[in-house]
Order: sequence, then structure tokens, then C-alpha cells
Amino acid sequence: ADAPVDGVNFTVLLPPGGNVSGRVSTPPAPNSQEKAILSGIELGELLETPVGSDGTFTFGHLPKGAYFISLFPTPPGMPSRAVQVGTTDTRVDLVRPTVRTVSGRIMAPPAVLRRVLIGFATERSYVTAISAPDGSFSAQVQPARHKVELGGLPPGYSLAAVHVGNQDVSQGVPVGDKDVTGLVITLAAQGR
Repeated sequence: ADAPVDGVNFTVLLPPGGNVSGRVSTPPAPNSQEKAILSGIELGELLETPVGSDGTFTFGHLPKGAYFISLFPTPPGMPSRAVQVGTTDTRVDLVRPTVRTVSGRIMAPPAVLRRVLIGFATERSYVTAISAPDGSFSAQVQPARHKVELGGLPPGYSLAAVHVGNQDVSQGVPVGDKDVTGLVITLAAQGR
């Protein structure tokens, strides 16, 4: 405890591989505190590093192996990216998906509106929106066909219809190269 100790040897069982660095195609919004997250079997926990204002991120030396990189908060429709780390540095560029705004109104009594959570679901993403007291809502989603799902409905209420203008989109809201406005979600009390 009172003097240096010599002759303590150790062996690195997982020699470090290269650095992993990259850039997100579109820099994060100011003050978003976006992070790049790295996960993999060789790690005992998740690693995170901030995404710079220019979209760049860097992880230090990692054990060789397969990893996934994702962003947090996760942009709608953005999957994790697989990366293989070897002995040399690896560059991974991430493409932030384009998003569109879906806005409209949910039609239900005020007491029901306070409890409803609106979900826009695809095979790759799930985005939620909360309605304002007047029933209006807005969400950022990626271009795809989104199934409308509702949470927090009180007993006796269900989804009755989903329309954009005269078009029935209850099987999925098509979101393409433009924002979708005027989406109307109608709830109905069962037996009425």
C-alpha cells in the first residue's frame, strides 16, 4: 500500500481492433443531443457517443466483431446499420430518412380525446402522436403505408373510420413525397 509493486503482468484477451467513425447524412437539429449507439456481442453494454453539429461521430478502438449502429432518438423508419470491425479503422455513413408530416383531427367526445394515443405503424417503424384538446394532431413519419393504431381507448370505443377527404385509408395511410393533411380518424361507441 505504501510502495510501487513491480512484476504485475497481464494479457489482453480481446485485442482492440480499429476505430469506428462516420457521418449522418443530415446533421441533427440544434440542441437535439442526438447520439450514435453501438451494440454487439463483444460488448458487455451499449456504447454511445454524441453526434456532432456537422453530423460526425466516432467510437474508439473496439474488439473485432460484428456490431450494430443506430441513432437515438431514432428517426422514423431508420433501421440499425450492421458493421464489421477488423484491425483497421472503419467508416460508416448513416442516411437519415426523409420524413413527412401527417396531420389531421380525431373525432371523439372530449373525455375520450384526453386518453387516446395515436400510432402510425409500418414493418420498420412506429411513430406516436397525441391529440390536442380539440382533437388535432401531427406526426413526423417516413414515406410508406402507415396503419393507424389507437391506444388508451376507454371501454366501449373503437376505431370506426380513417379518411383523407373522401378516400378510405383505414387499411393504411399512404405517405409519399408530400405531407398528408386533413386525415380524419373517427371513433365510435360500440352499440351506438
